This record gives sequence, structure tokens and C-alpha cells, in this order.
Amino acid sequence: MIGHASQVGSNTMLCGQVGLAGSTRVGRDCILAGQVGTAGHLTVGDGTVITAQSGVPTDVPSRSLFSGYPAVENRQWLKSMAALNRLPDLQKHVRELEAEIEKLKSR
Repeated sequence: MIGHASQVGSNTMLCGQVGLAGSTRVGRDCILAGQVGTAGHLTVGDGTVITAQSGVPTDVPSRSLFSGYPAVENRQWLKSMAALNRLPDLQKHVRELEAEIEKLKSR
């Protein structure tokens, strides 16, 4: 679905269920993988790849790799997802440390 007044550059691939809100400009030689959505009035630079199921709220620089919701640089997204998977263990560890601190305070 391509919104009103949007522009898509040459040699750009829009995969299944991509949605471009109005006035989005996508550069040349880009790949927007399946189920990518963009907010309106933004620019995706030339040679950019946006991975599947990403939501793009702001401009994306040329020759970059973006992922996630909201879409950020792919490396940052991978780190965030790794931390998210560890979150239950980190919460448990924080609770244990807080309990130790309380014990030390009551001495």
C-alpha cells in the first residue's frame, strides 16, 4: 500500500504487506522487507535495507540497515533484543541485590 504523494526510487524492492504513509520518499536501490510500515512525510535514503516487521517513524539515512519497532540501526536492535531476552534473569538478580542491601542497612 503506497500512500498519496509517495515516491519510490528505481531498483527498490517493496516486499509483501509494506505500507508507506502519505508523502514518504524511498530512495533508489532500497529493500523494505515484508510488513514494513512507515510514518508519513519521511525519507528513506538510497541503498537502505529495512528488515521485516519494522516500523519507521523518522527519516532513515542512506546505505543503512534498520530493524525493529520503532526502527533503529540493526546492531542496536540486536543488542536490545538480546537484553530483552535476559530481562527476567536481570530482574531476579536486582531483587536479590536489593535484599542484600536491606540486610546490610539493618545491621
